[in-house]
Amino acid sequence: MRGLASIAIERKLAEQNLRIAAIAFESQEGMMVTDANREILRVNRAFTHITGYTEEEVIGKHPGMLSSGRHGLDFYAEMWESINNTGTWEGEVWNRRKNGEIYPEYLTFTAVKGRDGIAVNYVATMVDITCASQRQRKFSTWRFMILSPATQPAAPHGPSQTGAGFQCTQQERRCAAVS
Repeated sequence: MRGLASIAIERKLAEQNLRIAAIAFESQEGMMVTDANREILRVNRAFTHITGYTEEEVIGKHPGMLSSGRHGLDFYAEMWESINNTGTWEGEVWNRRKNGEIYPEYLTFTAVKGRDGIAVNYVATMVDITCASQRQRKFSTWRFMILSPATQPAAPHGPSQTGAGFQCTQQERRCAAVS
């Protein structure tokens, strides 16, 4: 027979673990939890910041509501095959915000399995990589300008001197606030 003290300690540890989980859920990465049928159960504030959708707007909906239309059915079939076979999938996707803007996102989907090995929930974490993509495009353009002999005479003061190549846009500053 367990004593009341050990029950109280177990309860306190369980409460502490719930607080830690709640803090982790409200991380700077967007998070979405679905049931086994892929209906959205919960999202965090970062999800709302990234997508523009509030929790109330997405509860009970399918994550496909974020689809940009840039990926075909085969892409999603392969993604879910990986999740079902390995328990996880990660990669870059193009999604659509509430305002219609299409943006690049680094997405990780993980299956949460019950004792019987069957998925009972899915957890998605997402990072808006718009800023990284914009910086990469700017860097590639700048690099081309520097390395291309045809552009060197026309650009004696390259982006490194004018700052034009790496100025932060409003979108980048908004992204930096999240990441």
